Amino acid sequence: MKNRMRRQSYTPIAKQSGFNIVEVIIAMLIITIGLLGLLSMQVYTLKGNQSSYLRSQATILAYELADAMRAQRFEALDGGFDDGAGGYRTNWDARLAATLGGGAAANVVRNDNEVQITINWNDQRGEVVDDAGDVSNDADVGSLTFQTDI
Repeated sequence: MKNRMRRQSYTPIAKQSGFNIVEVIIAMLIITIGLLGLLSMQVYTLKGNQSSYLRSQATILAYELADAMRAQRFEALDGGFDDGAGGYRTNWDARLAATLGGGAAANVVRNDNEVQITINWNDQRGEVVDDAGDVSNDADVGSLTFQTDI
């Protein structure tokens, strides 16, 4: 007997030539989550930059007042810089409010030759929001204390 060959019908499987809709949706979802993460980091960075800027400005203003007190030492020792009643301190207080906002305030405490300058300002842009959406009030008020001898 002869071996008979069986003929099998061969139908080629069509090759896939593209993406199906599920793959596209999953890829878009992954990209969207990544972009939202980048956006969140950018917003957090901007808040931190604003807080850093205000702290730098407060430091500059504190050094400026201390330098003016050293330059006008006798007036400073007589209490001329203790409050914003007149002279240089009045102009400095106006610059403080213009630079750090209307809620900014300064307090100068003098003990003989030692001076402590405390500056407080509104730092609401520095608020920190946790995962639950709760806002911490730790950053509502920025504060800088500078102590030096005149």
